[in-house]
Amino acid sequence: MVDKDGKETEYNVPWDEKHFDTSGLVSGAKPVPKAAKTTSGKSRAGFVALPNTPPQVGEIIIFVLPVVRGHRSPFGVGRILSVTNGKDIEFQWLGNHFYDYEEPFHNGWMNLSEDLGYYTGGKKLQASDVAWTGSMTGTKMSTDLVFARGNDLLTKARLLSAKAKKAIVEELGPVCDWPKEPKA
Repeated sequence: MVDKDGKETEYNVPWDEKHFDTSGLVSGAKPVPKAAKTTSGKSRAGFVALPNTPPQVGEIIIFVLPVVRGHRSPFGVGRILSVTNGKDIEFQWLGNHFYDYEEPFHNGWMNLSEDLGYYTGGKKLQASDVAWTGSMTGTKMSTDLVFARGNDLLTKARLLSAKAKKAIVEELGPVCDWPKEPKA
């Protein structure tokens, strides 16, 4: 609703990848809180990006992950490889150099002979390289730890979609408030 000259007028706003709501992505803006509860009773702001369907192989997941040297974002991104007991998730890492929020998220691969994980938007470096998984990094994952899931969290250019960014900002706060990468 817009109040113009004492008269309220309703307008439809076409939301898109860059304009998905009026809060959250603007530096310093506070996200609008949503009321949602997990089975443990904990509030979950990112529920708007959690479908009511069971997790499916191939879906993208986003979860909280601490900022550490070489990892600039307080979240992780992965693709579901398998689901056990309807809850435990094995995933392939998706990322980029330093895990930059604004860069494309590519497949993670592991070169087993050199014990080296890497992200690439193209082909794996060697045919023998395998998917770089949460198990390989000791990152246990379950549906309780995921705050966004679906097939619409990355764009065709492999950037975080508006829906993904909204869920991240709702769960973790505005980008300007995120912890900074520790110095070496």
